[in-house]
Amino acid sequence: MTMPSTELEQASAYTLRPTTRDDFDTYYDLYAAKHVEEYGAFHGTRADFESELLSPGFDLATDTLGVFTSDGRMIAVAELWATSALPVHPVMWITMLPEHRGRGLEAKLCAWCEQRARGVFAKVPEDARVVLAAYMKEDNQWGRATVEAFGMTAEQRSHSMVIDLDDEPPAPEWPEGIRVVTYAEHPNLREFVIAHRESFRDHRGFTDAPLEHAMERWQHSIDNSEDFDPNLWVLALAGDEPAGVMMAWPSSEEDADQGWIDVVGVMRDHRRKGLGTALLREGFHRIRGIGKARAGLGVDAHSLTGATRLYERAGMRVNYAHIGYEKELRPGRELSVQSL
Repeated sequence: MTMPSTELEQASAYTLRPTTRDDFDTYYDLYAAKHVEEYGAFHGTRADFESELLSPGFDLATDTLGVFTSDGRMIAVAELWATSALPVHPVMWITMLPEHRGRGLEAKLCAWCEQRARGVFAKVPEDARVVLAAYMKEDNQWGRATVEAFGMTAEQRSHSMVIDLDDEPPAPEWPEGIRVVTYAEHPNLREFVIAHRESFRDHRGFTDAPLEHAMERWQHSIDNSEDFDPNLWVLALAGDEPAGVMMAWPSSEEDADQGWIDVVGVMRDHRRKGLGTALLREGFHRIRGIGKARAGLGVDAHSLTGATRLYERAGMRVNYAHIGYEKELRPGRELSVQSL
């Protein structure tokens, strides 16, 4: 991406530097403005915003680049997320206030993301394929034009699905031998994380990680979220062993009246028995039980396990779509799941 001289001059009027906690006021304002522009509303709390930026493995000093005006206002930011134990698919995220677009900042932020992403080469096997990814709402024309100009191509599509809960949803029908417990009743994070990890092994993009690595991230969410409700996490057990899991939150950033089902997963030996549908319906009931009007979730539009069809049969519909872009940084052996 080569910038005309006029754009270079405009871009030089800003200060680009890593963000710090002292920037969180203006950072939060930018984050909220981005959501209002794309989704029409923003209901995320300041605590949850800070919790995400202070996630284990994410370092403001190395993983963010803020763009500031002379009065200290943050008008754009780039984030590079490579916090997985095997970061072969680092993810870039860029946002910018509309009145500052088209001045050459986009190219600078994209170039920084790629440079930062190449730093994962030392953290993965030498023969591993490394791909820089970016995800955005389908109708985000500025974002899509920005990454396409940077050389990224659209490779994936995911759906945000929703169901209205005006009427009582059908009761879950549990397969024989299955019992369910909530996190409030059974606060064993290890078993919940095992169920999540094992049930997602066949999902596109999955990479294995030490159990402790995943537990640290979930524990951080539990400890730092204002919204965590242990009665919205349900573990399905076959005897004393995890068989499936549903993990939900009371609201989503774009809709305060919508509970969000973050995880629905069934372990391989327990699939095709109706457990996935039962867990989904359990989520609907619990979300309706706390007074929410809708339940939502995200899903790969071409799910390898057929999750999209399950959600449609349960009465969910597509609310909007996200597009996943990729740019290969290093060819090699693909270490993430891409097919079954």
